[in-house]
Amino acid sequence: MPEQLWFTALLNRLFAGPITGLLRLLHHEPHFPQAPITNSTAMQFLVFLILVTLFALVRTRLSADDPGALQHMFEGINGFIDQQSR
Repeated sequence: MPEQLWFTALLNRLFAGPITGLLRLLHHEPHFPQAPITNSTAMQFLVFLILVTLFALVRTRLSADDPGALQHMFEGINGFIDQQSR
């Protein structure tokens, strides 16, 4: 079994059984049934959780009348990405 980060080990301890079962149901045998979640998958999930939490915090503080520093920062990032995509 490859080396696991602490977050990956936690996810594998909690969800290895159901994920291995789901993969087998989809006719895909995992290389390590006791640890089907890889470090990259666990980190993607962790980044997803961080972003959802951050966006939820920003969403509760949005204001057209009195924007805060965090709102200004996100509006600047949004404007930059919008201009780069054009």
